[in-house]
Amino acid sequence: VELYPHSMPQANTKPYLAKMNDALNIFNHPERNNYKNSNPTSMGHGVVYFHLNLDWNHWHNLLGPDMDLSALHPHWRADDDWLLNCFSSNETRNNFMRAAHWRIILHGMRGAGMFNHQDFLQTSSWHITIRGTKQWHVCHPNQGRYLYQNLGAGMDCFHPNYLKQPEFRKAQCTDDNVTAGEALFYPQAYFHQTLTHEEEGTMTLTSTVVDKYNWEEVVGRMLMECKPGSRYGDG
Repeated sequence: VELYPHSMPQANTKPYLAKMNDALNIFNHPERNNYKNSNPTSMGHGVVYFHLNLDWNHWHNLLGPDMDLSALHPHWRADDDWLLNCFSSNETRNNFMRAAHWRIILHGMRGAGMFNHQDFLQTSSWHITIRGTKQWHVCHPNQGRYLYQNLGAGMDCFHPNYLKQPEFRKAQCTDDNVTAGEALFYPQAYFHQTLTHEEEGTMTLTSTVVDKYNWEEVVGRMLMECKPGSRYGDG
């Protein structure tokens, strides 16, 4: 799993690669969290958040033969067609899904979440809360001028400082809780930030979506990412 032992409060937060048992160990026993934190005064200090990137086999084993896929909106299942037909083997398909964080199970304790951002690949995304409650702050792309994105990761929309960020008062966004059994979908380029409140933490299943509305931008971004010298182009 990708382990964030002090949550994801900033854009430059990097994960540790860890075994699932090790991540669960410090999740269930926070006193064993000995990972260093470069910013120990941050709101996410000591708050465990980890992501399990699912490949093709993981995804379909998770669903199982008895899973009724009709429970998912057809738009959320459309990716299976091109993922199956555009890759010559399971190995290349799995490598892509893991590297691009295409489908993920996220598990976080109280206080865990992710900074305000837009998804880099210009995709859409859906999220189903499996356990607990996750607070979401979601904004249309045209609200970015009020979100102080020039400050790296932008601002903390859950704890705004109106003295330093007065323009945020003009933002027209959605702030709501998504509880167990509920789902959230946001289109391409929407800003979003998350936060877990419940003591038991949250578990969320998420998948990326490419469709007729965003595929050109997604292809362009992927081509850019795969050029020599980029994050994936030399690997």
